[in-house]
Amino acid sequence: MELRDKIEALLFASGRKMELEEIGKLVKVRDTNIIRDKLFELKKHYEDKNSSIVVMEEGNSWKLTTHEQYIELVRQINPHTELSKTIVETLAVIAWKQPMLQSDVIRIRTNKAYDHISQLMEMGFVVKEKYGRTYLLKLTQKFFEYFDLRNDESLKSLFKDIKEAVVDQKKVGDFNNADNNLIESNTLGNNPVESNALVSNNTENNNTEEPTPNIIITENTLPTETQENNQASKDDDDKKIKEGFSFIFG
Repeated sequence: MELRDKIEALLFASGRKMELEEIGKLVKVRDTNIIRDKLFELKKHYEDKNSSIVVMEEGNSWKLTTHEQYIELVRQINPHTELSKTIVETLAVIAWKQPMLQSDVIRIRTNKAYDHISQLMEMGFVVKEKYGRTYLLKLTQKFFEYFDLRNDESLKSLFKDIKEAVVDQKKVGDFNNADNNLIESNTLGNNPVESNALVSNNTENNNTEEPTPNIIITENTLPTETQENNQASKDDDDKKIKEGFSFIFG
């Protein structure tokens, strides 16, 4: 029996994600590089056949799953089979922010999230309760069991790891942007001012108005464009964290 066939049988029978070490132990192969090579062979095998089954790599884990285009069909006989990518992304947003207002989910995920939330409730992953004019969304115990999470602390730890990766990536981008801004500032002869600093407006102007008193610039007093940029940056972080979650659980 070929090693690849053994691995395929294990993935099919388990119906879940399996780590390389676990597979190697069962097939009695210690070298995880060999296991990984066979998994890539298996993945290519299904792709070449244009199969309804796909082999998915998720970090150090692998699983056999239904191709996304067949999920709705399969759900007719088993409503809890697999989650589509778009539903997982909506679930990721709820999981990261939970408990979360339904109106905020719609703002982030657009109106299509109404259907996602309904499906997630039918599948038992999310419950909602009336909260003013909207609803408050919460995760269920089934969610934690389905994704092999012990409790809410495990979920927070997962998102912390993803967020730290996002922050590290963002720091590199900020550093590069700072270099560009410094060059531009020196070229124009401008002196950058920190947003939290006291800004004095004692500059003379052509009209007879009295000088404006010193003000403290806070997030609320920043120009609309700056606030929009801050929100865009936050939404970008949300998107990256959501994608990180989707990669793990999609």
